[in-house]
Amino acid sequence: MKSLIRILSIWIVCTCTYGQQLPTWSSLYENAFIWNPATTARYDKSELSLTHRNDWTGFKDAPVLSTLGFQFPFVGPISRVSIGAFGEMDRVGPYKKTGGALTYAYRFRPRLIGNKFDELRIGLSTQFHSYGFDPTKFIAIDGIEFRPDQLQQTNRFNINAGVYYASHDTEEFKDIYYLGISANKLLPGSVQTGLGIVQLQRHFTLHAGYRWYPWSARRSARPYFIEPNVFAIYAPSKPVNVMMNIRYEMIDKLWASIGFVSNAEAFLQAGVIIGEDSFLAKIVNGGSIRIGAKIDYAFGPLGKYGGIGYEAYIAYIFKWT
Repeated sequence: MKSLIRILSIWIVCTCTYGQQLPTWSSLYENAFIWNPATTARYDKSELSLTHRNDWTGFKDAPVLSTLGFQFPFVGPISRVSIGAFGEMDRVGPYKKTGGALTYAYRFRPRLIGNKFDELRIGLSTQFHSYGFDPTKFIAIDGIEFRPDQLQQTNRFNINAGVYYASHDTEEFKDIYYLGISANKLLPGSVQTGLGIVQLQRHFTLHAGYRWYPWSARRSARPYFIEPNVFAIYAPSKPVNVMMNIRYEMIDKLWASIGFVSNAEAFLQAGVIIGEDSFLAKIVNGGSIRIGAKIDYAFGPLGKYGGIGYEAYIAYIFKWT
């Protein structure tokens, strides 16, 4: 048990200072702009969203992450510029990271491979984070030296950049393939902790998928699509993490997905979509409210101790006219 606690303590430091490698696995679909600013308001709709995630509920002071985001495309027949903002609070044991970012994306039509309605987006975001430590929540462990003289509040400014391509950008029932690449934490730095100095490293992401509308779905009164997608993240001196996910969504009604992660994690996600044909039509005012939940389970060596994790997501999506 002491070995397990020692591993967890070291992991806590790395998690909080690097940032959780993939803080919102399955919600990446909705919150992609947090990692890749080029995807800001990629469907030309405004969105106000809130997420809350709790990992490893079997551990006290396990990772907890909350985010609040807003995405806005400038009004026009085809919005070329989109902006966004989000705030986050990430807590792991005695460590806490708070901050936020502003995102910007510009798009144009490259008309690649005969695609007349494709889009290429270029994005940039500026981030500010404050890293803190609460020594009252630190548990002394044999073999781990705690240095309170090294503790200090650390503030860091950073930059993310990304590109995103989609073969079609309209809301018609067209099959779409897409690819996004981003570079995160482009400015290196370090964070002082009571367990030493931890370097903040650059990391890179890749996000790709294919949205398929079966012929029967296009003719159905309840159209739907099936979308397999993959997300990968790489950072020097850390293992590559890959998520594979397949999603089913009935337009303006519901969605469900199942996925697996290369770090021995599996998850299920489901949600409902409350639109203008629902009993809340007057409230959504032509938009929609999406409410979803996710559970995940780690099959690795800590799985039997950590238990399941959960995540909740709610968003209001609308067109600003």
